[in-house]
Amino acid sequence: MYLAILAGFAAMLLLMIVNSIIYFSGFYGKVFRAPIVEETAKSIFLFFVIRRAINKTELSDLKVYTLGAFTGLTFGVLESIMTYRILVKPVLLPGRVLATLGHVAYTTLDGVGITEYIDTGEISLLINRVLLAMFLHGLWNYWVNAPF
Repeated sequence: MYLAILAGFAAMLLLMIVNSIIYFSGFYGKVFRAPIVEETAKSIFLFFVIRRAINKTELSDLKVYTLGAFTGLTFGVLESIMTYRILVKPVLLPGRVLATLGHVAYTTLDGVGITEYIDTGEISLLINRVLLAMFLHGLWNYWVNAPF
């Protein structure tokens, strides 16, 4: 489980590096670019965590969900802390809690896709799950950033 938490930290570090090069400012950056980069970063590190878990033990569905959830939870909590502390945005606590829970759900979807890919070798299963996570993430970002 600690590796899933480290994967969340690593994904956030990668996002910070990418964000220093290409800042996701504006509505379209938050709705389109941010979900693509965030889900890709989390998926990269989660892939290695799941791969290592499969090599050590038999991996159950519950463990896959848990690994994905812990990676997403770590990433979401770090994002919430940085959004509040670094950007000094007046963010409501319920919104940040929902955003963090969203990261749990999106990364769990990523984990399911990764496991299906490893089990079957079908890359389309991985791509479909990650694209669904990106779409849902973008939908959330649209909802909280839309000018209405």
